[in-house]
Amino acid sequence: MKKRNSRAACPAILADDYKKSLGLSQEEYALYDRARGGLLVTEAQGIAALPEKALASLSLKRLVTRSRAPDGQQLFWAADPVALLEEGRLAALGTPVKILEAVSPFQKIEIHGHRLFSYFKLNGNIQFHSGEYALCRYPKAGLPAELLQKPARALILGGGDGLIAGDLLPYNPREVIIVELDGLLTEIFRHSEQGRRISQGALEAKKVKVVTDDAFSFLRGHRGSYDLVFADMELHWTRRARGDSLGRDYIGMLSMMGALLADGGIFVAMPAMDEREARFFQREILPLLEEYGPRERRPGQRERCDWHYFLFRQFFPSVKRMMLKMFFTGGHLLYLCSFSPIDEKKIRRLLKARMAAGRLRLGRPGSFEPRVFYCQDH
Repeated sequence: MKKRNSRAACPAILADDYKKSLGLSQEEYALYDRARGGLLVTEAQGIAALPEKALASLSLKRLVTRSRAPDGQQLFWAADPVALLEEGRLAALGTPVKILEAVSPFQKIEIHGHRLFSYFKLNGNIQFHSGEYALCRYPKAGLPAELLQKPARALILGGGDGLIAGDLLPYNPREVIIVELDGLLTEIFRHSEQGRRISQGALEAKKVKVVTDDAFSFLRGHRGSYDLVFADMELHWTRRARGDSLGRDYIGMLSMMGALLADGGIFVAMPAMDEREARFFQREILPLLEEYGPRERRPGQRERCDWHYFLFRQFFPSVKRMMLKMFFTGGHLLYLCSFSPIDEKKIRRLLKARMAAGRLRLGRPGSFEPRVFYCQDH
């Protein structure tokens, strides 16, 4: 039997191809990988400790830029890998073509195709890459569903593409409610051939109900409890469509979780890892923490790299943080939050049972090896 060529089947998880295509050394690639996650460096940590020669080389290649955060800290950000792909700078993978483009009152929606993979973007930010999605679909939806054994009801705030709903349906929930602001997005993923393929037809399932509404407005007038609640919203983009305080709305949502979650229920948050998200959090969230959390506690220097963890600990006694490192869709930070204890050993046991052919494996926080998934409680 002919051996399957795994490199051709799933090129998006092979870091060696990127290093070769971009002409990067091991040191440069490691630094580029860190900058893609929004490396935040304080003066106390010592900017001089970073390999300046590698930074200069990445800057010349237009792969890494530097800027100052509002509080004066220096940020290093890497170029979007999808932009590199579309510009033809990842020659080993070829150039994709745009299959669909639409503009709603809230965002720009695009679906792109390639002979080996497909992906879609919102406002130029990639949301899904078919060559990588198998790495994150289980941790995002299947894992919390299995932690609860049999979730009866799930609420997805955002998620109008149907991806999370499609990943939940195999676990036989009784009901899945999606609250999506953008009706055009749900129509595209319900009716277009490419959209249905990406969402696995979830938006047409009888168990899935779609509500076209602002998630925060929906919650303010809603009663009921859920075993799983997912926050799949990109607030740093939503500001274009809203003029009120999204930060206050978001914190208000967290304060409602005690009434919204059923006993043992889990709140799953998936904040973006990019510069806009970091600036949104600094501008909209941090100034409000004193109103909701203990006044004597503020994020210290060590915590600044994970403000979301600090925020969630103000509302949930049990918070587990996980990270999944990929290339095109970047690093996914996932937070499982609950008012009941979450068993980290069970999380690791479930993950190990799901590992296949080395495509998903546990690793240490801070490592630069691709395809690393780890879980930790600070």
